[in-house]
Amino acid sequence: TVLTVGSTPLDCSGAFVNPSSLQPPNHKYVNVNIAGITNLGNEPITLTVTGVLQDERTDDLGSGDTCPDATGIGTSQASLRAERSGRQDGRVYHIFFEAKNSRGSQCEGKVTVCVPHDNRPGATCVDQGALFDSTRCQ
Repeated sequence: TVLTVGSTPLDCSGAFVNPSSLQPPNHKYVNVNIAGITNLGNEPITLTVTGVLQDERTDDLGSGDTCPDATGIGTSQASLRAERSGRQDGRVYHIFFEAKNSRGSQCEGKVTVCVPHDNRPGATCVDQGALFDSTRCQ
């Protein structure tokens, strides 16, 4: 007799990142963690960062001229530079990831992190889209 055990689905739609905002913009790397992936079978999950993009150029004036702005591709955790262009409306990082469980189920998702233009309470970012590769110098 062959017993086939089906895979338990994963759901990446509720994923979130912590922290979701980076302040102050001091040009230092900050580790961010992705959580909120639904795993109905409670199997161990392997999370892999597959890309990090941002809505500002990595070498934009007023951003500190540091590059690259992110690391962690191929690992379970992204590290993002806490910086933004002083001439723009706040930086938005887009972190793409893949999650897999031990039964072979997988899902893909994206979370965003804001680096506000200034430190005002409630300051937000305007997302211009995932335009520039944060792991490369443009």
